[in-house]
Amino acid sequence: MDSIRLMPRRCWFLLAYLSLSIPLASHGACVDLSGPVDVPRHLTVAAEYASSKFVVLGRPTRTKNISSPDDPAGFDWTIYEVKVLAVYKGRPPRSVKLVSPNTTSRFPMVEGKDYLLFIEQSSEPEFAGKEPLPADFVDNCGNSGLASERSTAIRVTQSLKGRK
Repeated sequence: MDSIRLMPRRCWFLLAYLSLSIPLASHGACVDLSGPVDVPRHLTVAAEYASSKFVVLGRPTRTKNISSPDDPAGFDWTIYEVKVLAVYKGRPPRSVKLVSPNTTSRFPMVEGKDYLLFIEQSSEPEFAGKEPLPADFVDNCGNSGLASERSTAIRVTQSLKGRK
């Protein structure tokens, strides 16, 4: 009987622990590992704009998962073909291909939705088997996201467009 009474208390502690640990774990990928101490990384719109190859408003039109028998989800990479709707920095083609790894650093997108995208280019080529993957990607820790949720970042980006 005592163990039955203690069960809700044990469950409560487990739920409290999980609710505190899961959000912290989800931010683990957004850490700057380049210095002597790991610090959370929160880029300003201006800093990310300056370091990006392209900054665009884009709409994913095609999604392709690159399969892998070793991955529990069944794929290692997702390639998004994105139609460029507006350009805030750079001279991208009308359509760009972006790669997103199936890891905690993935940047998932939904076809047909509009996104503010700060596009970077990988310095190291990635391959799926012998097939080269696109070099362009979006940092999931940055200011990219659904356009409907990034109105402030879009306004700041528009103000930075003409500056040098």
